Amino acid sequence: MGLCLGSNLFQFEVEYLIKHEWAQTADDVLWRRTNMGLRLSPEETEILGTWMTDQRHQILLKDNKRVNTTRLTHHIQGSRLKTNY
Repeated sequence: MGLCLGSNLFQFEVEYLIKHEWAQTADDVLWRRTNMGLRLSPEETEILGTWMTDQRHQILLKDNKRVNTTRLTHHIQGSRLKTNY
């Protein structure tokens, strides 16, 4: 589940929201994509914002490498299939 970023909000959930829901700020996570803003204290909100600022680029970079590797694998497999005909 990863690091607890406050209340019941965990790292893997925030990473998912960054990758798939395009969350960019703590407010995006707490108010636009969840209702966790009702449960987190101002200190926890600040911790989340700091964590997102520090980690967002790495999360997107890691996800982009995974996506590009998957596309390359499909491309290579598709090329092999065409040459076997």
